Amino acid sequence: MVENITYFEYSGKENIEEVINLAENIIQESNFKYFLVPTSTGNTVLELMKRDIHKKIKLVAVTTHSGFKGGDTSSLHTDVRKDFEENGITVLQGTHSLSGIERALSRKYSGISPSEIISEALKIFGGDGIKVAVEIAIMAADSGLVPTSEEILVAGGTSGGLDTLVSLQPAHMNNFFDINISKIYAKPLNKKNKN
Repeated sequence: MVENITYFEYSGKENIEEVINLAENIIQESNFKYFLVPTSTGNTVLELMKRDIHKKIKLVAVTTHSGFKGGDTSSLHTDVRKDFEENGITVLQGTHSLSGIERALSRKYSGISPSEIISEALKIFGGDGIKVAVEIAIMAADSGLVPTSEEILVAGGTSGGLDTLVSLQPAHMNNFFDINISKIYAKPLNKKNKN
């Protein structure tokens, strides 16, 4: 089997439009039922809404947990979340599966945890994208929003922008090693942003 992979020179925001174009084409030509997209502010999902992608597939917007950037605030504004939900887009906000409470322990005691090792290992594929895709797939499976019995389409990104697109069969956190990334459609060649 021969498949094309789109490679970006750098990770980050400048790849958003191309990842969205690619996802749109894949969704039209495939049988995927679920598309997971990470988003902090909602801007990426708003771009998907402009193209009516949420009408062609079950779109799940996965956002950062409250307090991610300090305080008790959420990076996804309440009005944006409401708009998504009114348009049939599911919003998932929860603990990040590849950091969680272990990140707090590492910060306090200057150590490293097994989940952080896994997280860093996934980043060797070119930035945060693959790591984010795996992480949000676990979160969505654990929340009961996607089945673990079928492949789903998942986007990932680095520094506030999409730069990765994969298909994978998700798994619950307690069965992490059952995750299977079957195809990589797009990824950066370089872990670093252009700037």
